[in-house]
Amino acid sequence: MQDIVRGNPTHHQVATLPAPLAPKDNQFEVYICCAQKHMRRGGAIDLVLRETLLSEVLTAGANLISSMGVATIPASNSQIFHQTILSFGAILFGSRQGQTSIVGRGYAMHGMTLRHLNQALSDEKCSTRDEVVLSVAALAILECLVPSGPKNYLKHMLGLERLLALRGPLNYSPISAEIYKSVRHMIIFSSLRTGRPSILAGADWKNALRLNCNSDYEIQEQDLFDFLADCTTLLAERDGLLAEYESLLAIWGSDLDQQKLRLQIWARWRVRIWRRSLEVLASLRAWKETWDSDERNAYTVTSGTNFPTCWTPSGPMGAIFADGLPPLDLTFYSFSSGPVAFIMMLYNTTLIYIFRILASLPSGNLETALDAQPPWEHNNDEYFAAERSTALEVFRCVPYLCSIQLRSDFEASPISHWAVTTAWTTLRSNGNESNTKGEDMIGLLEPVRQGRGQPEIVAQGVWEG
Repeated sequence: MQDIVRGNPTHHQVATLPAPLAPKDNQFEVYICCAQKHMRRGGAIDLVLRETLLSEVLTAGANLISSMGVATIPASNSQIFHQTILSFGAILFGSRQGQTSIVGRGYAMHGMTLRHLNQALSDEKCSTRDEVVLSVAALAILECLVPSGPKNYLKHMLGLERLLALRGPLNYSPISAEIYKSVRHMIIFSSLRTGRPSILAGADWKNALRLNCNSDYEIQEQDLFDFLADCTTLLAERDGLLAEYESLLAIWGSDLDQQKLRLQIWARWRVRIWRRSLEVLASLRAWKETWDSDERNAYTVTSGTNFPTCWTPSGPMGAIFADGLPPLDLTFYSFSSGPVAFIMMLYNTTLIYIFRILASLPSGNLETALDAQPPWEHNNDEYFAAERSTALEVFRCVPYLCSIQLRSDFEASPISHWAVTTAWTTLRSNGNESNTKGEDMIGLLEPVRQGRGQPEIVAQGVWEG
């Protein structure tokens, strides 16, 4: 534990939370250590924890324990965040160590923390404060790591978006910029998985997030998140289009005049979505050409048998793949760095969503379809094939990430969680023709989905949605 002087140098020294915090005898310190370990290094929650006084967290924990069973439960915003982290750490530590008593204690703390948080959320003056937003973000992460029910993480992430909407893109505190960067992936991917347009598709949010990019990597990442935000809008419009499609089928042949008018409106709607999707696709491909031209983003192709640090029983994925090497014709990527791999995965994930939208649009000459039975055929095999091929591109990045995760300088990214599960959904979806390489990839990743082996590439809760 390190000591530093905060504020007036004449004040006594107080302990802060170093990084990483070594476990101590105090149970709360162990929980904090566990929570810190699972927060992205340099992310908003990690930064706040590094600046937090250990004494403040211990006091919050003591207050949390003493408030259990008490009807009146006042708590300051800062204590809500500290209590959230403590309950987070207790649940995670207990579940990872197989200590059911600690898990039970953690959930008891968690229940009281939720009461405190709901109390703060009901107060307009408190609901948008940094500490409250960070608490909701931490709860979303916990649901990803230790799910209490299917897709519960989405509830917290959608709630997080509502809080940011109340704040607005220009409502900044010193930590707000980092908060926004840290939670944008939650907001965008929860929107993609629920079919809702994200607030981050708005120009004001895009501009605000871009102002706080401090490196080429952050700019590239923001570019791709902007494309994904556009996909949330296109997906929502696509869902509305398909709902109208079903409605038109229901009245087919009953009222020709009404049917013709609605069909004309529907056809223009479909063309608008189709054109906008192609525009995003063209922009994304142009972005990739620029990215590929930078030698810092170099990557090479290798066969599975030439990836010894990943595939051999002694490697980090040995517990998963010790039963056999991947087929000889499967190829994988090796990158110059982890960030390059994450950008590649994010690019291909964005591409999957665009192809998914295009593949799901009813095709054909709709203006002359009045005499057709059924009126519109789905004939988008090219886009289905492109979506599936792109999903394989995501999986080709996984062995490299497995091989570098144990390095001391490795910095994890939530991108891998979303990318792998998005690609998995594509390869497991119905309607695609059998593909040997796709089936091979699914076979290799099935143990990852089941949580066997180390390191954990995808949080278990994220597989649920």
